Amino acid sequence: MSAQAHPAATNDRELVLTRLIDASPEALYRCWTDPELMKLSVVRTFGADPSLD
Repeated sequence: MSAQAHPAATNDRELVLTRLIDASPEALYRCWTDPELMKLSVVRTFGADPSLD
């Protein structure tokens, strides 16, 4: 006879990720809103190649 696992409900959990960036609010806003800068950020962070899109 095998017992089935019943995972606990996850409604009471929350995952919060925080990253501190040494940059001015203006620079962060520009990076977040400029598609070309966002592509560079993704490459640096994840190693992804935006030309594959």
